[in-house]
Amino acid sequence: MSVNLRDLLQRAVDQREAKGLRATGRSLAAEVGKEEAVRPRGMAINYTTASSILKGKYGSRPTPETIRAVAWLAGVKEEEAFAAAKHPIPGEPFTLPDGADELEPGERKAIFAVVQQFVAQRREINRLTSLDTSEVADGDALDTAVDRVSLALSPEIKNRNQGRKKPG
Repeated sequence: MSVNLRDLLQRAVDQREAKGLRATGRSLAAEVGKEEAVRPRGMAINYTTASSILKGKYGSRPTPETIRAVAWLAGVKEEEAFAAAKHPIPGEPFTLPDGADELEPGERKAIFAVVQQFVAQRREINRLTSLDTSEVADGDALDTAVDRVSLALSPEIKNRNQGRKKPG
């Protein structure tokens, strides 16, 4: 059985209750807030999110900040929490090279559009790789995802190819 965020947060609750400490959504969120104020590391969780995760009713995709908070509360490595959340570990912040601020508005717009397409594609790939095999047993979900990625990329490919001359 694989571990999920609820399991990790429940571990944090159990650890605190064993020490006689409060372990409600509010107290966990407050604890994260205090720790983040002292040692900033990109953690954040509010009490409604913590409570929803503990109840197994959290329907949103957790943010990296929430996942980091759960990892810290449960006393596990961030990698374990990201795996439990079926969420890729974020990379370094993406920045453009020196001189990018000299680009013209049209050039900036083109770069932005390309990056948006890559982000959409990456999110779809990440979603697909996190699916249980039972969800793609008949292949329909995989075919649908491939179609979505193709459609997401097709406007960029079409626009790029419109300016080219056909070989002849």
